Amino acid sequence: MIKACRRAWFVIAFVVLLFAPGQTLGQHPSPDHQSSPGGMPDPGSLGPRDFKVEFENDAVLVLRIRLRPREKTPMHDLSARVVVWLTNAHLRDAFPDGRSEEVERTMGAVDWVPAQRHAGENLGDAPIEFLAIVPKASSSGHPN
Repeated sequence: MIKACRRAWFVIAFVVLLFAPGQTLGQHPSPDHQSSPGGMPDPGSLGPRDFKVEFENDAVLVLRIRLRPREKTPMHDLSARVVVWLTNAHLRDAFPDGRSEEVERTMGAVDWVPAQRHAGENLGDAPIEFLAIVPKASSSGHPN
């Protein structure tokens, strides 16, 4: 378990350093959420409701996302990202075409998640927590 945590934090540090030429921290809403005029997430927006911006600069956004036991998220659009699982997870992803799949991950696992539209559900009796590391495109269309 300690090895998995170290691996996860190594990946996080690597990605942040890779994309961090001009480090500026900020408290901005997730790109997967609509914003109110004040810049805060709209309470009626789609996607997970419990998230926190851990780090942001011109190249990358790092979100900590938490799903309560049995929590469901409505169908929403998701940008491409690296996901680092901070807890074990048993969840269901549902897609607009009616397909669904159950996913199990262990703490410390790292996944690439392509841009997609989906709904999610925590199938477990414990919270799920993960980091979403979202690269931002530069003006050339490539990460910095």
